[in-house]
Amino acid sequence: MPDLKKQEILNNLIQNFKIMKGFIIAEHSGLTVSEMDNLRRQLHQEDNKCIVAKNSLLELAMQKLKIDIDRKILTGPTTVIINNNDDIIPITKSVVNFVTAHKNFKIKIAFLDRKYIDYSQIQQISQIDSKKALIENVLNSLNTPIKHFISTIFILLYKLIIIFSAILQLKKTISLKKEPIN
Repeated sequence: MPDLKKQEILNNLIQNFKIMKGFIIAEHSGLTVSEMDNLRRQLHQEDNKCIVAKNSLLELAMQKLKIDIDRKILTGPTTVIINNNDDIIPITKSVVNFVTAHKNFKIKIAFLDRKYIDYSQIQQISQIDSKKALIENVLNSLNTPIKHFISTIFILLYKLIIIFSAILQLKKTISLKKEPIN
C-alpha cells in the first residue's frame, strides 16, 4: 500500500481521470521546470491539466479505472495531459506547438475523442480550426448578407431623402415664381 503522500497523488490522478474527456501521455526528459511550467500555464488557460507523476502511480490509477494501456508506454519521465473539454482541437494545437518548440518532449500516445491516436494524428487534428473559430466563421457568413442588405436599405433611404428634398426645393422655387409681383 502506498504511503499517505502517494495515496493523495493517486486519488488526485483518479479524480482527474474520472472527469477527463481524454488524455495525452508524453515523455519530458531533458526539459526544465520553467518549460514544464509554461506548458502547464498554457493548458490551464484552456481548462486542461498537465500532471507529472510516477509511472507506477499512473498505472495504478488507470488500473483502478479500467483504462486499458500498454505498460511499455509508462517508462521514463512521464507527463499526462488531461483534456477536460469536448473540443479536442485546442489541446492538440497546444501540444503540437510545444513539441515543435521542445524536441525533448515526445508524445507516446493519446486518448482523444474516445479513441487512441498517435502523434501524427494529433498533428492532423491540430490543423483544423477550433469549434469556436468554425462557429464564428459560420456566424460571420450568415451576418455578411444581412449587413449588406441593411447597408443597401440605408443608401436607398438616403437617396430617397435627397430626392424628396430636391422635390420640396423645386416646389418652393415654382411657388415663388407663381406668386404675383405687386
